[in-house]
Amino acid sequence: MPGQLDNLSNFVRKGWEIKDIEIDGWASPEGEETFNEGLSERRGNTAKTVVYRNLKKLVREDDSKVKFEDPEDLNLKLVGHGPDWNGFMEAVKGSSIKDKQPILNVVKSSRPEQREEEIRNMINIYPELEESILPSLRRATVMVNCFEPKKTDAEIARLATTKPGDLNEKELLYAGTLTDDWNTQYKIYKSATTQF
Repeated sequence: MPGQLDNLSNFVRKGWEIKDIEIDGWASPEGEETFNEGLSERRGNTAKTVVYRNLKKLVREDDSKVKFEDPEDLNLKLVGHGPDWNGFMEAVKGSSIKDKQPILNVVKSSRPEQREEEIRNMINIYPELEESILPSLRRATVMVNCFEPKKTDAEIARLATTKPGDLNEKELLYAGTLTDDWNTQYKIYKSATTQF
């Protein structure tokens, strides 16, 4: 989680305007359905607390570019999804478990209220479910949706000749169309080929 929080912080540090933040809580499916619903919601709330704490630190940084004063003023969408059955099925399919097809068949053919009991029974036969499949399903995901700032044509043209590293590939190639000077175009396109 620390690496993911660093990624989140580094992204928010760019100072882009935040549209909203989506936090999705999930539970592994071996528990009772109603318990997992509450667990996934609590997991999402814990992630929310951690995200807010992290964002408050960003606001207080000396060279902060963030466009908000209090993270709690941001539009936050929190959803507890309960057990992640699709994630379970995909994880089993992608695993190295030898007898994965019987596991998938049992889950597919069981009534919803029986599935978690079937998984608990299968853990005794396939301990790798508990060791490698189920832990990754117990999670919260955070997505920060932002409005990416757009550069003006004048900014793109200036940066293409002064700081081409500040432009992405599309912007740099576009800069070549903003001038009629062949030498400038050559320098811009040469920059693009060495940079990308």
